[in-house]
Amino acid sequence: MGKRKRSKDREYEKIMRKLRKLEEKTNKRRRIISSSSSDSEASSNPDLSQIPVNLDDESSLSEEIINEPRSSTEVIGDEPSLNPDILEMLGDDPLVERTFGEDLHKDIANRWQHILLNGLHKETKSDLLKTYLPAQNCPNMQAPKLNLEVKAAS
Repeated sequence: MGKRKRSKDREYEKIMRKLRKLEEKTNKRRRIISSSSSDSEASSNPDLSQIPVNLDDESSLSEEIINEPRSSTEVIGDEPSLNPDILEMLGDDPLVERTFGEDLHKDIANRWQHILLNGLHKETKSDLLKTYLPAQNCPNMQAPKLNLEVKAAS
């Protein structure tokens, strides 16, 4: 069953309502910021406290932005760099993850790739296990035994 589609007028009205709500929120935040700023800040930054804000211009500007087609080559302004001491206090960036280690030699990587995908031959495996015995005081270093159910399924 198909879903009901909105008419373009209703969708436009919905977007305009959302835009008005966002404008109200920004205006409210501006009022809160301007009322919470102290007199010392106002005296130290006289240029900022004396800037007139015309709210009608902003609403007409936002309507122009909606009607204007967006270009894919918009350039976002450069963000100011933070003090390295602040970044150090906050710790490492959690988004930067190192998923792989250093690269192996090409020949070693090819051999490991083959072993990991296809496994070792039974003779080679038994020779390696006989040559490199696990330590007597650490018997848990051996590979776990396969369950009978799993072995039967494979």
